[in-house]
Amino acid sequence: MRSTRAAGLLLVPVLALAGCGGGQESESPTSGNDPIVVGGDDDPSAEETASSEETASSEESAGEQDPAGDSSGEQDAGGGQSAGSGDASTEATSTPADADLRQVSFAVDLERALQTSAETTGATEVVYAIELDHSSHYDAWVWTIETLADGTEHEVEIDADTGEVLDHEQDDSDDQEHAVDPTDPMTPEQAMELATAEVDGPVTGWELDWDDGAAVYEVEVLRGGDDVDVTVDAASGSVRVDD
Repeated sequence: MRSTRAAGLLLVPVLALAGCGGGQESESPTSGNDPIVVGGDDDPSAEETASSEETASSEESAGEQDPAGDSSGEQDAGGGQSAGSGDASTEATSTPADADLRQVSFAVDLERALQTSAETTGATEVVYAIELDHSSHYDAWVWTIETLADGTEHEVEIDADTGEVLDHEQDDSDDQEHAVDPTDPMTPEQAMELATAEVDGPVTGWELDWDDGAAVYEVEVLRGGDDVDVTVDAASGSVRVDD
């Protein structure tokens, strides 16, 4: 009995000390049913999150209002235009004077040259001569289109590389000219092939016109440093070398 009472007396001071706890109130434990609140009024993480969101929103608004900012990507960091925002001008390539016409495709082909001639004269016309040759005067390959329209002969010279009209001459005429067709019965390419089969060498020029009642190609072929004129009948395909 004495030992039990003594133990009880010792327990009282221990409970008293536990109840004091240094003057601090003990926190009540959170039960499994209590809600967990994150980012409350006193939670510092909530203040940091709100501050970050406000900063991001401010930066986004500044980017939209800043005239120097360009979200479309049309300007680079240096303020220049992006590629493809403008058409860059390109210079026409000049065909060498010693080119072989069998191997050249001009920027201004025969069809376009005929169209340019018609636009220049502004009249319904008969095309009676077509020539392609290198002009030392213009230092360029030149289409020469000769036409007859309403009693007026027109001679239009066109740069074969650029399409520029170099000259347009007009003369009154009572002549009756025969029209030529560079597609039928023979093309310039076919005429050059027949001419060079007879005289081997690069082609330096050609002309289609009427001669002695027939449409003929006069093809210039370079041989031994000199131009040789080769006449090709457009209808029969016969070839004659004019020495």
